[in-house]
Amino acid sequence: MCQSGGVLVVGTLAGMGLYLSGDPEADAFITADPLALLVGMVLDQQIPLERAFAAPLELWRRLHPSETDGDRQDSETRNGAGRFVLI
Repeated sequence: MCQSGGVLVVGTLAGMGLYLSGDPEADAFITADPLALLVGMVLDQQIPLERAFAAPLELWRRLHPSETDGDRQDSETRNGAGRFVLI
């Protein structure tokens, strides 16, 4: 923490990474997206840490399916019913 022109500056995660999920891609996602980190923290109260912090990336993937994955999705997922089952 430091004082800069009357504004209190608190350290950020810039240049640092979080290594919580065991998955480098999920760790990069929670490092870059504060909401994803918050979701992981909330889930960590109910499920194992590694799964909790990997879940935000999995949710993002399910909400933003790529064009190539469209053919592999079953009708339940396409209709939205299966998108949120993580555990």
